Amino acid sequence: MIRFLICLLSGMLICFSCLPANSQTRLPTAPQLPELGEALRTRALLDLESDDYFTRKTAQQLLSQGSVETVTSMLTFFKKATTEGKIRGLQVVEQIHLKLLRQQMDEQSLVVSETIDEIRLTDNDLLGHRLDEFNAIHYSQFERSAARALTRLNAVIEYGTGNRKYPGINSGGFTVEIPQNIFIGSNWLGSNDDLRHIAVLLKYGASVVGPRVVYRIKGCPVPLSYLQDLAAGLSGVGTGERSRARLGISSGRSSFQTPKGWTISSVLPGSAMALAGIQPGETVVRTESKVINTFDDLVKSLDPYEPGDRVNFDIFSNNRPARDIELTIPKKPEELGIEIDEKFENFALIKSIKKDSVAAKAELSDLYCIDRINDIPIFNATRFQLVMSEFSPGDKIKLTVRSLRRVPVRLRGWVGAYR
Repeated sequence: MIRFLICLLSGMLICFSCLPANSQTRLPTAPQLPELGEALRTRALLDLESDDYFTRKTAQQLLSQGSVETVTSMLTFFKKATTEGKIRGLQVVEQIHLKLLRQQMDEQSLVVSETIDEIRLTDNDLLGHRLDEFNAIHYSQFERSAARALTRLNAVIEYGTGNRKYPGINSGGFTVEIPQNIFIGSNWLGSNDDLRHIAVLLKYGASVVGPRVVYRIKGCPVPLSYLQDLAAGLSGVGTGERSRARLGISSGRSSFQTPKGWTISSVLPGSAMALAGIQPGETVVRTESKVINTFDDLVKSLDPYEPGDRVNFDIFSNNRPARDIELTIPKKPEELGIEIDEKFENFALIKSIKKDSVAAKAELSDLYCIDRINDIPIFNATRFQLVMSEFSPGDKIKLTVRSLRRVPVRLRGWVGAYR
């Protein structure tokens, strides 16, 4: 028995050693549907133009049993067919397309969809509005097909909610989840051709869910220029780059470059920041001692980190109560011991407190900001120095300060592990 098990394990090791090095990253070949023979297909296309109703009907039913090759071969038929023949041919193409979607033949469905775009160009006046109606009715199936394909390739899809109208069903529409953002990272298994699924997925949501973005995550094998070219042909779709680490927050500002006043507008449930207790309305002012002035600064500060890293964030909240601290101006200015961060632009943020200084004895630290001195507003380091220059040694001053929170956060990822 033991000898048998040893032989069995040895055989398994030999089999695994014979596999290609990248075999675990390959996707299995997509299944194929049966296809009509060329002679049978050619005869059926001729019969679509027959004067006999039953001959035409039989030809339609026969062609509907085909797959991708049947649709691609019909492109030549549409260029020469009569008006009635084009309508019957379009019905065949639509039936094959729906069959592929229902059987989750996503790769073949994409090829058929692209062929249909070419068929439209043969007679857009006749076929265009019919195809538009077909797409409007069935686009949810197109989206699901593209979403399945992208998910198999390790893309991550985020959904927003919007109101969609379905022709002939409900004029008011339904509230549904619609693909909004797509993330592809270093674990992307697809080729550049597979990016076509992104175009299908985001094609129909522009007027429903608002701006959508395709994000390239650091380490992704697809160049950003490819994604930019793809987005250029889609209404309301932009592109962006992110580090591997993700916080799960967004800013209410329309521009990342707005220098002042940004706050966290939303926190994604289950994200790194949500698990750390961060709330909307708060602001990140430092990442591991690196000053954060804008939301863009925050995004860039994550570049050195990986998902799973633990990082300290200094958080400011307007809800924190202010308190007054009375100090006496020492004979030597440096004995006061307060250094305001000159790089921080939004308010007077304490950078450091000198050891054994007047401020240190008052228990001030770099986790405080100064709102006012003797009720005079303090906006930044320059304003602090200007106001302090008006006092003499021995003067009593009242600092109105607010405390910050230093929150350790274990970062998560946009894609892959720790997502």
